[in-house]
Amino acid sequence: MGIQKSRLYHSGLATFMRSPYLDQVSQVSEGSIAVVGVPFDYTSGSRPGARYGPRAIRQSSLYMDYFLGSSSDTSYVDIATGDVFSIPGELNMADLGDVDCFPTNLAATMEAVASPVREICLRKAFPLVLGGDHFITIPAFRGFVEGQGEIRPGGRAGYVHLDSHLDVFDENPSWGKYYHGSTVRRIVESGWVDPSRVLLAGMHGTVGLESWNFLRSRGVRVLPLAAMRKRGISGALESALGELVRDADFLYLSVDIDAVAGAFAPGTGGITLDGLSPAELLEALSTFARFPVFGIDLVEVAPEFDPSERTQRLAAEALFVFFQKKGLISR
Repeated sequence: MGIQKSRLYHSGLATFMRSPYLDQVSQVSEGSIAVVGVPFDYTSGSRPGARYGPRAIRQSSLYMDYFLGSSSDTSYVDIATGDVFSIPGELNMADLGDVDCFPTNLAATMEAVASPVREICLRKAFPLVLGGDHFITIPAFRGFVEGQGEIRPGGRAGYVHLDSHLDVFDENPSWGKYYHGSTVRRIVESGWVDPSRVLLAGMHGTVGLESWNFLRSRGVRVLPLAAMRKRGISGALESALGELVRDADFLYLSVDIDAVAGAFAPGTGGITLDGLSPAELLEALSTFARFPVFGIDLVEVAPEFDPSERTQRLAAEALFVFFQKKGLISR
C-alpha cells in the first residue's frame, strides 16, 4: 500500500496550483497552461513590493489545491450558477518558475520576459504571467503578439486592460518613458496592436487632459467603472468585448490587482479608494473566460502591505476562476 499524498497548503513546493515545475520552455505541452513569474518592480512609481508578487500568488494558490483535494468528492458545484464541474487529478499546467530580471537594464528584462512568452505561444500553450509591476505587461504582450502572429498568420490581436488606472502617461519626470504608469501608452504606440482593438476597463478617478485626448485621438475603447456598474459587470463587459472581437481574433488580458478597491486588496503599491469588489472581480474574470483570451497576466500584488494575505489569495482565486470557467483546468 502506497503512502498517501499530503495536500496541506502550507507544505511542499510552491508552484502555481502545485503544477509540475519545468526548467525548459521546450518541455511545455500543446494546449497546456504555462506559468511564468516576473519578480520585477523597479519601474514602480508608487510603493515597491510587487517583486514579491509571483511568490505570494503561488503560495496562495496552494490553498485552492488544498481545498480541492481535501474532500472525497471529485465533482463540485458552483453555488452561484449551479454548474457542476470536476478537476482532473493532474492539471494540464506547468510552472516554469521566474524569469531573470535585471533591475538596471530594462532592455535585458524586456527580452527575458518576451522570449518565454513568445515560445509558450509557439508551442500552442497558454501563457500565465505573474507580476511584478505593470511595466512587465509591455514585454509580455510583445512576446504574445510575436508568438501568436507565427501560429495564426493574419490574425488580429486585441489587448484588454483591467485596472483602476489608465496607465497612459507619456513620460514620468523620475522614471522616464518606461514605467508602470505608461504601459498602455507604450502598447498603443508599439504597432503590435491597432489602438481600436485596445479596451481599458474598470477605470475611475481623474486623468490628465493630454492623456485623455491621446486615447480619444487613437480610438482606444474605455469602459469606466461607473458604466460597468450601471449596466452590471458581466453585461457591460460582454457588450464591450463583443464589439472588440468583431475586429480582433485573439485577446491578451492584463489584470492589475488595484482594479479592486483598497479596502479589499490593500496589498498593492497603487492602492485606490474605490474599485471593484472581490465578487465583481470574479464576475469579470468569469466573463473574460467566455471570449478568445489566449494569454493573461496578473500584476501589482505587493504582499508585504497585506499581512492578512487576502490580496494574494484573491489574485490566486481570480486566476483559478478564469481558467476553470474557460475549461482549461476543469471538465
